[in-house]
Amino acid sequence: MKKTTLYLSIIGGTVLVVICVLVWFIAGPSGPIVVSKQTTHLTEPLRSNGLVDYEQALVEMQGKGVTPEENAAIPYLQATWPAGLAPEDQPIVCDAVQMPMPESFGMSSIYGDASQERIVTWLNQQFAAEIKAGTIEPFANENALDVITQAYSHPWTREQLPPLADWLDEQAPHLAKLHEMNDRPKYFLPSPSLLQPKQGLLLMLSLDTVQSQRDAQRVLIARAKLRIGENQPREAWDDIKTAFTLSDRHNRPGMIVELLVSIALREVACSALAELLDSGQCDSQLLDEIDDYLAKLPPMNDMARALDTTERYMGLDAAIMISTDAGAASELINDDGAMASLAKVPFDRNIMLIRINELYDRMTAALAIEDLEERKKATDQVQQDLETMAENFKTPGNLAGAIFSQKARGEAISQLLCALLMPAVMLVGTPEERVNVRVQLLRVAVELEKWKLQSGDYPESLDELADSVNRALLKDPYAAAQLRYERRAPGYLLYTLFIDRVDDGGTSAYGDIVGGEWLSEDGPASYPDGDLVLRFPLPKKSILELLEKFNADLADENQ
Repeated sequence: MKKTTLYLSIIGGTVLVVICVLVWFIAGPSGPIVVSKQTTHLTEPLRSNGLVDYEQALVEMQGKGVTPEENAAIPYLQATWPAGLAPEDQPIVCDAVQMPMPESFGMSSIYGDASQERIVTWLNQQFAAEIKAGTIEPFANENALDVITQAYSHPWTREQLPPLADWLDEQAPHLAKLHEMNDRPKYFLPSPSLLQPKQGLLLMLSLDTVQSQRDAQRVLIARAKLRIGENQPREAWDDIKTAFTLSDRHNRPGMIVELLVSIALREVACSALAELLDSGQCDSQLLDEIDDYLAKLPPMNDMARALDTTERYMGLDAAIMISTDAGAASELINDDGAMASLAKVPFDRNIMLIRINELYDRMTAALAIEDLEERKKATDQVQQDLETMAENFKTPGNLAGAIFSQKARGEAISQLLCALLMPAVMLVGTPEERVNVRVQLLRVAVELEKWKLQSGDYPESLDELADSVNRALLKDPYAAAQLRYERRAPGYLLYTLFIDRVDDGGTSAYGDIVGGEWLSEDGPASYPDGDLVLRFPLPKKSILELLEKFNADLADENQ
């Protein structure tokens, strides 16, 4: 063989080897996922494929240390059975919480057909003469829904709405079961999705029993408003207290959706307590009882743990699934298939998981900061970094690097997943802050009612309460100052700043109070950056006013 031919063969062989190595490096199979704290966060329990069983891990975390005797989920299920559970899921959930399957149904929804039909029948009887004369049309279910909403929102009496009062009487045994939750400090009620063989993304798990919590609380609150209307403050407080307890009884760690529902339940309980305090019916003993309960009520502070556990596991599960299951990427993102195509290309799955974990670490740390000003700075920075991450994913340099490197592709996919899954997560701390401040304002309101009972009127300044309450209770959490308070006969204006840290003069973030005064029904507004406001007295509305409005509206429609 000639030297030239030999050299060319050697060079050609070397180039071929380099090309093969390069092709393997670029397009060779992805390496195995390493189970470790840095990648999968959990290292057990494991599935048969050697990867973490996040569903089983969550069940074990949520059920740890919860005995049937302490589990508030058991009387809750008995009161609301089947609590939204599908028939095929009922036995496995009962087995998980160690309770026999109830033999009969629990309470109905207050918005259900039974209550609607009764109210429609009653309304048509009340306005029978007008209907017969053709002045108005017969009432329908939508009118019954309006009546129920009114009864759920404001004090009323049995005389004003007998059919709903009778319906609530029938729910008494179920409500008594709900009251048993007050004596059970823990809660374990796993999603059926966690108890069955894995069928898809953890992100898609069902939370069937969560909606029934809203239904249960509506019945509690409607009866509490009836009891306020009938001058039964202690009985009303029993129902409101259970409404607060219901907001505290949820899985720990919980899903963010589950926690947001719990926050909404506490918001409703706060509004009901405001109605009770505003009624002027509470004596000093009851006020002391309410004060003691609120002082011991745990604040809503589960979001940071949810980010560190349930939400992290959902994110990691999604990341692992798109790299091991051909259909998971399409299930996660319903777009032009770009994500699914990218997931099919070999990439460094471990670097992807490491980067996702690092971001969850940052988010968890930010939400765990107790000082609200420092927390805002930290969460704003994470939010800004997420936006930058989403933009960087699209840059030519990033995409070019992803072509030639599995590691770069792993980095790119982690950026895309983080940008898709996490931006809204950083907003969850705000509802938690808001409801905690509302409870703080109500605790001050209880002290103001005590003062009024003793002296005959509200104080001119919060300084007059300083010797009888913890001074920290009077501090504005969003400013280096005291809560804003102004005596406005016959009541008062009490408020704190909110997330924008600007004094809006008592204009509520809920849009129902402007400048410290209630808006009329004809002038609603929205001020998302407004203050958190408590304004007594509350607007007085009654079922009778609603019925008169119905009559007038229906008469107008017939003209």
